[in-house]
Amino acid sequence: MKTLFLLFSAIIFFSCQSTSKPGLTVKGQLKNQPAGTKVYLEELTYSTRNALDSAELDSRGNFKIEEIILKNGLYQLRMGSANGIFLVLDEKNSNVELTADTSDITNYTYKVKGSAPSEQLRKFIVQTKTYGEAFGRAMATYKQNVNAETPDSIVKKYENELAVADSTFRLYAKNVADTASNPILAIFAISNLDYERDSETYDKLAARMKVQQTSIPFVQSYVQMVDDQKSRSQQNEMGAKFQTGAAVPDIELQDINGNIRKLSSLHGSVVLLDFWASWCGPCRRENPTVVKAYQSFKDKGFTVFSVSLDTNKDKWIDGIKKDQLMWPDHVSDLQGWKSSVCETFGVRAIPQNYLLDKEGKIIASNLRGEELIKTLEGIFQ
Repeated sequence: MKTLFLLFSAIIFFSCQSTSKPGLTVKGQLKNQPAGTKVYLEELTYSTRNALDSAELDSRGNFKIEEIILKNGLYQLRMGSANGIFLVLDEKNSNVELTADTSDITNYTYKVKGSAPSEQLRKFIVQTKTYGEAFGRAMATYKQNVNAETPDSIVKKYENELAVADSTFRLYAKNVADTASNPILAIFAISNLDYERDSETYDKLAARMKVQQTSIPFVQSYVQMVDDQKSRSQQNEMGAKFQTGAAVPDIELQDINGNIRKLSSLHGSVVLLDFWASWCGPCRRENPTVVKAYQSFKDKGFTVFSVSLDTNKDKWIDGIKKDQLMWPDHVSDLQGWKSSVCETFGVRAIPQNYLLDKEGKIIASNLRGEELIKTLEGIFQ
């Protein structure tokens, strides 16, 4: 089972927003570090950490970084190569104070004053660590007790324990993402989840931020990330849906005379399902090849079902006549790119086509020029 506790990878999702007024002070005491140790305040971006300022610890572990000009975002206070302390800072902060025992920093026992979101983030990390340890124990138990000879009933028992540990954390992270008022905390929480498994939660948060936080660049970047991921997922789904051998959905639209024509009515023939438009130059240049294919193989059981993305009926009909597209099945809802077929078939560019067998299953797609002719020759030879 895939482990979802990718806490620190969440950093890559954070960027920044508009510049705040100058004058922020970050100070505190870091115990169990020698005097002179350098403390760095870093801004965490998509792929880098940028040092903004630094200070040295005095003999008591005290430090102060003053007059910091920063942007809204996620920051880290770091000592050498040790784990850092996360800070959520914005223009509302003027003085942030923290105390930490650096010998126990991996347990996130530090305290932050002056930045409520930073303290909320710390508590989230602590709880995440607890859930991660529970999952780790469940995984260790599974590995110790399950092998090729383990009875199915025992395997199922340990698999259920893993599933409970996994789902408990996911529910917690989803709740934080849904309820956190600070967008950084919400994104930090959701970034511990896998998009493919929890896309609904990702999409819900992105929709909320589009309404509430549209002016914040780092929020916009999160929304863009989700939109890009959705687009990739849809393309992958569409690609799987229309692979060779897949049956295509039916199309039922009006022809130039207002009569309903259905793609499924052509079952029994080899069909070129062709998406085009009269305004599409590449489509018009490809039409002579489609005409040639129709003339050459129509008596052998081949036909064309043309779906136009036109919005003007007269221009659609004129294109059919001028290009001598003599087959009877021409349909369109005259909605252009808003046509329902664009969403159903994932049409993002034209010309686009699918060659279908007699049962309406895909033989090939996007055949152009002589490739279409040769494919049909192979079918009807």
